[in-house]
Order: sequence, then C-alpha cells, then structure tokens
Amino acid sequence: MLGGSSGINFMQFTFALRTDLDDWENLGNTGCNYESLAPYYKKYEKFQGASPLVKGLGITVFIDEAAHGYGGPVDASFTPFYTPVRAAWPSTLASLGLALNGDPRDGVSQGGYTNPMVLTLGTSQRSFAGFSYWKPYATRPNLHTATQAIVPNSASFIVNATKEFIISGGTMKSPQMLELSGISGVKLLGSFGIETLVENPNAGENLQDHPQNAFWRKIFHENGTGLLAGGVSQTAQLSWPQILGPDKKNRPAELVAKYFNSSANLRPGLRAQLDLKKPLDPNEQAVQTSGTAGHGSRPKPGEENKLAFIGGFVAHPLDFEVLKDLQYFSLNISTTPPMSTHLKGNGKVLVPLLTDMNDETVRDLINARFVSGWHVVGTCAMMPRDLGGVVDSSIEGFRDEECEGR
Repeated sequence: MLGGSSGINFMQFTFALRTDLDDWENLGNTGCNYESLAPYYKKYEKFQGASPLVKGLGITVFIDEAAHGYGGPVDASFTPFYTPVRAAWPSTLASLGLALNGDPRDGVSQGGYTNPMVLTLGTSQRSFAGFSYWKPYATRPNLHTATQAIVPNSASFIVNATKEFIISGGTMKSPQMLELSGISGVKLLGSFGIETLVENPNAGENLQDHPQNAFWRKIFHENGTGLLAGGVSQTAQLSWPQILGPDKKNRPAELVAKYFNSSANLRPGLRAQLDLKKPLDPNEQAVQTSGTAGHGSRPKPGEENKLAFIGGFVAHPLDFEVLKDLQYFSLNISTTPPMSTHLKGNGKVLVPLLTDMNDETVRDLINARFVSGWHVVGTCAMMPRDLGGVVDSSIEGFRDEECEGR
C-alpha cells in the first residue's frame, strides 16, 4: 500500500518521550536527539485544531499552539464527534489523579487525554503519507512508482543514481532484503545457501513492539461499549509507579531488584537499551513500552515473500509484571466515574476469561489475549555495530572493507 502503515493505522497523533529520543544519542548516535528532531515534527504537521463544538467539550485545553506546525503536508485535528465513553476518558483519569500536565508534544507531559488524529478538519478524511507525500508529485517525469513489485531470485536489475539509493521495506522487509542480499550472519546465510557479502548478524535482530491490551477490546465485543466503541482517540502516557495504588508503590523497586539483573545475558545492544531505562522514575513513561525484544526475518529460497519472526513478548519477567499491573489499572479505570457510569455493572462486568480477577486469571488473559500492536521497530538498529547496529547515525549500512568493491 502506498503510504504503508500510515494508511491503515489507528490515526492517533501521539508523540515520543523526550528521553527515549535522547537515548538514541546515548547509544552512540551523535546528534540524534529530541532537539534535533523537533523541527521536523513541526515541518510535516499541519495542525488544524478542532471544531467549535468539540472545543466546547473542553478536551483541547492542553494544546500548546506554539509547539505545533501549521505548514506541513500531514493534517492533524480532533475528530468531530465523541461518544460518552470517549468524552469521559480525560475526566476519569483526572479523578484518579492522572490529569494531563501539558501538551505531550513537549515530550515530557504525562496523564490521560484525548489525542488529535491524522484527520482533515471538516472532511474527517485520513491524512497519510501516500496522499500527502506521494500523490502531489505522482506525475513528475522522474518519479516512477511500481506497486506489487517482487523481484524473482533469478532476476537482476541495474538502477543508476547520481547521489544515493534509499532502500527500505519497513521493519519486517528491510532485514529480509539485507539477508537475501548477503548481509547477515555467516551461519544463518549459509544455511540457506546465500553468499555472505557483509557479515553483520545484527540484521533482523532487535525487533521491538508493544502488545495491545485486549481487555478493552473484549469489553467492546461482549458489551458493545468501552473505549473502542468510538475509535481510538484516547491515551494515557504514564510511568509504572503512577498506575499503582498507594499500597503498591514499592512494588516496582522490589521487582527491579529481583529481575532486572537477570538481563545480563542479553545481547549487548538490548542490554545497553535496558540500562538507559529508569523503571522506578515517576517521570519515565513505561506502560506503553515493552522490556524485551525479538528477532526478525528469516529467508528461505522459494518463499522470499514469507517471513518468520520471534516477537519475544513477555519473555522477560518484568514484561509480565508491568502488563499485569496495567491490566489491573484498566479495571480501575472502568470502575471509576464518570467512565463507570457508561459501562455495564458500573464497569465491574468482566470479560469471560476474567470471571474472577486475580494474578492467575490475569496471567491467563495476558497469555491468551495480548497481541502485537504492530508498531514494530528496530530490526535495522541505528547504533554502533559492536552493540548490534545495522546502520550508523547517517542511516548508512555498515560495510566490510573487503566487500567495498562488490
């Protein structure tokens, strides 16, 4: 699809944590940080705000207009209608002491809020890369677009460029292209009869994602209510300690002391990433991230369009503990007014897998219902090669000297 996942995603207009972006630089990528990326956030955005009716609901008060861009190709606005459940989201989080404390565009604000969407104000049409970046220039004589283009094993093509090539197949296909081109580990490539041109076993590793919370989805399927009844325009960026009750505030410290050092045998790059995280910091957003990683594509002759990957979800003990706390927190939201007033049994009607909510049933639910959010990243990691990098801070692939002329 032209535009990739931007044409099929939930259209949420949300932003990365400042410290997460700064950690790119902390991993050895000089100049790759929040401040260097902030101008590009503004450059691509055309913020259009909200209709007078939606503004009257009070859900847009957190917007810092100076933090947004207004001349970019991608429209951003608030959806024109809100179900009672969606409208109840910010005030419910505020009732729990988790009101948003600023515009999340600043990279530090935390709390529950109604987020803008990548929608054109007035038409409610999706604004995405295919429409915003490709369509206006589709008729250029030097632009050639080929869809459903698959290159057979026996075929070869020569494409000339005056400056550089940008080869990208997304998180899943990019490492597969590298592997089929002879860039990966010798053992892996040899098992498929592929000649190694650049030995870099990091290609396809470091796959990272975050699972979706199926609790809300099951509420929608079973009761026809819940957060998903009106689309996904609500979110909450919170730290681990924030989602816990007063009697469990010491739980993160106890679990980190118990489990965190068990990560010592992980790959160097993942170990370095985990060392940068601060799960006990109340300002470190955690409930939207996962503490583990997996590995990506594996080519097989004759099946180049098929991918095999291991997500590694809940592979680390801390993953399960954070997800378990998030599950209890979801129930806390559903039973807190005003959200509870819009749900069956004041939010206490559990999904079939949770006839009784305890650690055992929550574990069963996580194993059965937590699935990929398909926000996969990281398989061509940007960091030093010895840490697991595939590209450097200029987004250029690492090469071996003996392969320069090949």
